[in-house]
Amino acid sequence: MGRSPGLPLDAQDRWADRERLLHGGEDRPRVCLVITLIHGGEGYLVDRATRDLLAPMRAGLTLEFNYEDLQADSLNADAVAEKAGTLPFIDALRILVLRDWGLLAGKRDKGAGAERAAAYLEGIPDTTQLVLVAHVLVAPGNPIYKVVVAMERDKRARILRFEPPRRSDRAGWVRKLAEERGLTITPGAVRLLLERSQPDLRLLDQEIAKLALYGSPSTRIDEEAVRALVSDSREEEIFALTDALGSARPGEVAGVLQSLLDAGREPTWLLYTLVSHWRRLLQARAVRDRG
Repeated sequence: MGRSPGLPLDAQDRWADRERLLHGGEDRPRVCLVITLIHGGEGYLVDRATRDLLAPMRAGLTLEFNYEDLQADSLNADAVAEKAGTLPFIDALRILVLRDWGLLAGKRDKGAGAERAAAYLEGIPDTTQLVLVAHVLVAPGNPIYKVVVAMERDKRARILRFEPPRRSDRAGWVRKLAEERGLTITPGAVRLLLERSQPDLRLLDQEIAKLALYGSPSTRIDEEAVRALVSDSREEEIFALTDALGSARPGEVAGVLQSLLDAGREPTWLLYTLVSHWRRLLQARAVRDRG
């Protein structure tokens, strides 16, 4: 069934690919992006990418009804199917954001919830823009992830992955975060900030924000400012590890050590610093024993 090119269409009479669309907006092509997956171990970058994606999408909506943002750790497949299948009103699209969806993030699932959710997503209507946000790296074997990968090949989905920056890239990120706030930071200040802070972009950004306030109205961050404002977290880490070693509880030692490794501390650095710390303790004890 065709239509005359000169015949106007109202908001409830849109045709695309010979299917009537119960919303306004322009006719869309058969293939359109319906799912965006943003995931990875660097939560700061995941949140930045999510914010940058959603801001213009949400601003383009006429009705807030067509935007739903959920913390979805316990959301089951049927609930997602119902929400994703809801038609938009007035607007051409409905935006559904699922944050840390348990079925996607690897939360233990009774039954075949992930498989059922994956089967539904294969046929998700193009009136829904589904944004999946996971603050972990989604396992390649996850049924939902497999479907999104297949849809990405068909240009119906896209996957954005964000992992913590490599050690060699951290200095560049510090400079970038400073530049985004209109600041310049000296090489020495970059080096000292990385030495004193955890290798976490969110924490680094918070430190840079504090340094900006500290130095205002100046827009230059130097070593003196970092030394004055940023406490040396390395000493606290080594004290925690030393206390754990002294507790004679292997489980506690393993937990503290693993948290330090997960935070990006190099094993060789930990060994060197721990030896130096013990040496200082022995020297202090020798001084005390001598009276």
